[in-house]
Amino acid sequence: SFVFSFSDALQRKHVLKIACPTRFGWENPVKLGFIEGLGDAGREVRKRSIARERFRDGCRIQAELAPLSLSSKDFVIPGVTSFSESPLLHLVMEWLDGPPAVRYAKEQRSLGKALRIFLKVLSCANFLHSRGIIHRDFKAENILYTSDDRVGVLDLTTALRTGRSLTLAGTAIGTVEYAAPEQMEDARSADELSDIFSLGIVFWEFVQGESAPHPLNLNLREEEDKAQYVKYLAGLIPAPFRSIFENAANVAPEKRYQDVTHFAKAVADKINEIEIAEGSCTVEFSDKRTIEEKFADLQKEIADLQEQAKYHANCPFRQLAKEFFVERKKE
Repeated sequence: SFVFSFSDALQRKHVLKIACPTRFGWENPVKLGFIEGLGDAGREVRKRSIARERFRDGCRIQAELAPLSLSSKDFVIPGVTSFSESPLLHLVMEWLDGPPAVRYAKEQRSLGKALRIFLKVLSCANFLHSRGIIHRDFKAENILYTSDDRVGVLDLTTALRTGRSLTLAGTAIGTVEYAAPEQMEDARSADELSDIFSLGIVFWEFVQGESAPHPLNLNLREEEDKAQYVKYLAGLIPAPFRSIFENAANVAPEKRYQDVTHFAKAVADKINEIEIAEGSCTVEFSDKRTIEEKFADLQKEIADLQEQAKYHANCPFRQLAKEFFVERKKE
């Protein structure tokens, strides 16, 4: 798809999203006489026809939910000002003014504040799921921070109502770095747990204050490579947040948080711990652990660091980066 911003005659800003012609096609399946017997050619026509209907359905979902989000103190979904198929399949949305939420959170220089912003994203996910809607494309670039202290969740054109398909078998939907393995294998199997996986990657970015590093030598459409990628990210995130990340972005759906509320509770509990630490000037004096307990905790931290060092030493990303810089040095 192609996305543009423009101002109307009253100087109000809007966003125009045009469906990609090569993906959604200009062909009319009726004119082409589509039948199952056309084989691969028929499948391609059917694929484009379904993609167009999926885009339409996503636009309807956004138009339906945007007014309902206005009463939320946590999030807002941009309203749909127009939708048309002539001359091109396109959607015009309200403009939301604000920086990317991850960047704004980093500028606050407080993990507690950053995670409170992330809780607003989970609030939106819970809003969608409670209405039988799966977003299917949660990612950092689809989340803004608005001037009224809310997160703007953008682009519901890939969203799907529970129970609907609008996808051919074996079709992948979503952004590969964020999408759950089952969603990459067959988007028809995507559900609320798939959104939780994507939100796990977004959680990592809120904690780290940066985009998740792009893998250079992994095919993230493959479950085995996705598992390796998640393990790599888990090794980078600070230990206190690792279990939350692993319980969200687990390649096995049954091992993830089973709903957004459990995910949100884990984050809220961690926020309380962080804010107590950030707001106390005498943390070292309030530590009631015995010497033996402190020593045991220190040993565990050392073991964790050794395990991380061992993994990073053998990490394919590290080796690839090393080879790259060696080549650059030769040049």
